[in-house]
Amino acid sequence: MRTSGWWVFAGLVLLGFVSGPAQADVSWTGPGWYVESTETGFDSSLVSGPYADKGQCESARPADTDDYSYDCEYESTDPDAATPPRI
Repeated sequence: MRTSGWWVFAGLVLLGFVSGPAQADVSWTGPGWYVESTETGFDSSLVSGPYADKGQCESARPADTDDYSYDCEYESTDPDAATPPRI
């Protein structure tokens, strides 16, 4: 019966991977429209893109969930780049 416990554990791990966010984060590769996700209480992150126009971005945008909301934003510079301190 020890083997059946292993299968239950493996199934729970797999379920965790399947129920995660709709898409993985991507890096900024240049100006354009990006799908961005926001987890409740956290900063947004890039999910996909860049797209040439907002319509293409909107068609790639996943539906919002209880934990994540998705939006299309035009990013002219890397949103994750460190900004120099103001003097």
